[in-house]
Amino acid sequence: QTTISVAVAIVTIWVMYHQYKDNLSRKKFFMKAQMMDALVELGEYTEGCFRYIQDSKMSSPSKPEGPMSVFKSSIEFLDKNSAPAVFELIRFYQIHNSRLVSYQRDDNLREFAKILIDVILLNHLVIRIWEFARDESDSIQNSNPTFDMMFYSLRNLIGIQKYMMNNNEYQYLVSIVRD
Repeated sequence: QTTISVAVAIVTIWVMYHQYKDNLSRKKFFMKAQMMDALVELGEYTEGCFRYIQDSKMSSPSKPEGPMSVFKSSIEFLDKNSAPAVFELIRFYQIHNSRLVSYQRDDNLREFAKILIDVILLNHLVIRIWEFARDESDSIQNSNPTFDMMFYSLRNLIGIQKYMMNNNEYQYLVSIVRD
């Protein structure tokens, strides 16, 4: 009788464990589906910030609040490598917004360079989550950005058509980032 009770307990635990894993898997897919929409919205925001710091006629872009809620709620379902990467996005989003509010267009080139690098870095943090959100990667790479990654982010912000048509502007912005 004891052996039967132990066997039933083991089978029950096994079934509960697999139900838990299945439920967690569905929650991860739901989270990734939400992440894609949040990444689109956040990408549009970074593009708006990029245009804002370059065009004195533009007003500051509205901060999207929805994406941050998605990312904050996703952390509990992420693996140990991805959670710090999403946390870094949330943390830097708040830092960037604080700096953007205090940015004055008539500031010197050094201040422009700082805010430009902030926008490029925020965009990079968004870009690196895409593969994970599209389920093309099991984890989000959480590493310091290289110059190549930052330049890819800059080209992404400029847009390929504008980059191809106005390479001088790109080279100017690259020179600011390198210095």
